[in-house]
Amino acid sequence: MGVLCAMMLRPGGTRAAAGWRASNAISETDYDKLREVMREVAPPRPRANAPHWLTDLDVLPVRERISLSPMLWTVALQRTAMNGDLVQLRNVLEIGLHLRIASGPAAREAVRVLRSTALLSGSLASSASAAN
Repeated sequence: MGVLCAMMLRPGGTRAAAGWRASNAISETDYDKLREVMREVAPPRPRANAPHWLTDLDVLPVRERISLSPMLWTVALQRTAMNGDLVQLRNVLEIGLHLRIASGPAAREAVRVLRSTALLSGSLASSASAAN
């Protein structure tokens, strides 16, 4: 994670960093909400052992933190999916939609999981009512 962040923030930036339109659309308050989501989905650890890269993000200048929001959102989405928490997965997707950063394969896969779960739930409910 550290190497990825360092590459994204190196002088001159990357094409991805230069092309992120989200850096203009995301406010510091929005970033803080996203950061809170990361605290919720990060594996439980004692405070002293919190992932250092999250702490490192907090000391970056505001513009750099905001520029990393799409990456942070994707990490939150992937961790939420790994935890199997469908309610939180939907919440993270909604945050990404609100911030206009919900795109790419991770977002498509999360939508697919939620859609499949809804279809399966409907199918099980139909089967249960037919059995009664």
